[in-house]
Amino acid sequence: MERVASRTGFSLGNDHFTDLDYADDVVLLAHKMDYIHSALEVFETTASQLGLHIFAEDEDSESGCG
Repeated sequence: MERVASRTGFSLGNDHFTDLDYADDVVLLAHKMDYIHSALEVFETTASQLGLHIFAEDEDSESGCG
C-alpha cells in the first residue's frame, strides 16, 4: 500500500489513513476512482502473493468517489 499511499486516503492530524480494516474486511480510501483502482491492483497483487484472494461483494458499492 505504501506505493499508492501518497495518492490515496486522508490525513487526520499527523496520521495518514489509506484503508480501514476489520476482521476479514478492508475498505480502501481515496479522493478519485482512478486512485482506488490503482490501490486495488496493488492490494490484490500483494494478497495473491500471500495466497489470499479478493472478492468484491458489489461493484455498485464504489459510489461516493468521483
